[in-house]
Amino acid sequence: MSVFIVPPDLSRVTPTLREPIVDGLFRRGEVVNWIASPKVGKTWMLYTLLLAVCTGAPWLGRKVKKGRVLLIDNELHPETGIQRLQKVARGVGADLEAVDRQMRVAWLRGVSAGFEEIEEAIRSEGKGAFDLIALDAFYRFIPKGTDENANGDMVQIYNHLDRIAAAAGASIINVHHASKGDQSQKGTTDVGSGAGAISRAVDTHIVYLRHAEDGCVTMRAVCRSFPPPDPVVLRVAPPTVTLEEELDPADLWTPRKARQDPRPIGAAEFVETFIDGTAGKVETISRATSHGIPRDRARALLVEATALRMVETVLESQPGAGRPKQVLRPRNRGGN
Repeated sequence: MSVFIVPPDLSRVTPTLREPIVDGLFRRGEVVNWIASPKVGKTWMLYTLLLAVCTGAPWLGRKVKKGRVLLIDNELHPETGIQRLQKVARGVGADLEAVDRQMRVAWLRGVSAGFEEIEEAIRSEGKGAFDLIALDAFYRFIPKGTDENANGDMVQIYNHLDRIAAAAGASIINVHHASKGDQSQKGTTDVGSGAGAISRAVDTHIVYLRHAEDGCVTMRAVCRSFPPPDPVVLRVAPPTVTLEEELDPADLWTPRKARQDPRPIGAAEFVETFIDGTAGKVETISRATSHGIPRDRARALLVEATALRMVETVLESQPGAGRPKQVLRPRNRGGN
């Protein structure tokens, strides 16, 4: 690749900014991080956005560019993902056949597909085939031997995402997970797990933080080509996500608040909230304790759920890795 050094032409050029896909958040060809802790509903929120782009409907009060969407999902089984998409589409009143015309999906759970294969598939569709591409979830796309905590490795990954966005002429949403522990005191760009380059390399960094109000999250964002958007509170009640304008976005959930106002949780809610087929026992217990549930209580709820046959242990193949790992999976459930 050649490097060209040129004058900026400040006196002659009036630049035209790229077309917004979601007004005030991101534009065509930009890369977006979409970050939240496990089980706060980030996939449900993503689906509401994808459906908004398919239909051209506003999303959380923001104007949306109607266009074609590509969802590349390596976490959900196809039947689960399709059921969720149907649920969200019906919840927002979208015509299912119209969505089928606007959306394409690649279900990659259990498939060893990295960014090279994704780029090849997208290039084969031709530039302009999609307006928005969503990658869910980032951690399963990272190549073997690449360190999520190494800035150099992550810069290379995000350079590749920029190339894919340029080749496709589309925005890319990269679904990533938050770091462990209490997120309430962290800055917006510090919420995501891994190296600092993960937040610095993108055009828009959107995070969802658990709100003190049950069932709600605070959405915060930092944008490169828009002024900083105001944080808002969302109520996540699948299949719908709605604005809660009366709630204070700064009133975030903390472990201390949870201890002061503990809410009983049963085995069924424990499974619904913390078990999704991607984590083993240790990580599941860690998820629960990060949400204010005492470790002994979390262990007891897991034992109870197992005894009631609400959950099973299965071997899950890891793309690019060695032997399969044991994960917990809900029994007879279509989604969370």
